[in-house]
Amino acid sequence: MVDIEVVINKREMDLFYAKIANRLDDVGQLIEDRAKEIVPVITGNLQKSIYHTTDKQNLILEIGAKAPYAADIEFGTSKREPKPYLRPALYENLAEIEDIMNK
Repeated sequence: MVDIEVVINKREMDLFYAKIANRLDDVGQLIEDRAKEIVPVITGNLQKSIYHTTDKQNLILEIGAKAPYAADIEFGTSKREPKPYLRPALYENLAEIEDIMNK
């Protein structure tokens, strides 16, 4: 058996993390843009509240909507049928997301 040791210096790791963070941000923008296209619009408040943020240090992408009724529209209520916009924005773009992350 042969032992192989791989040494990655801090600069290389920082560059790697920066590339991944930028790709996550690109994915977030893609999903945010699509969600804004397909969300039901009455006043435009929900559409304007859709956002994404990327924690580049911890490589965390968050996509959501800040309107207080955002979850009611996405998932529905006992009195309202769901009209999803975030999940379809993600699922419709899985192939493109994969391409972005594999650049």
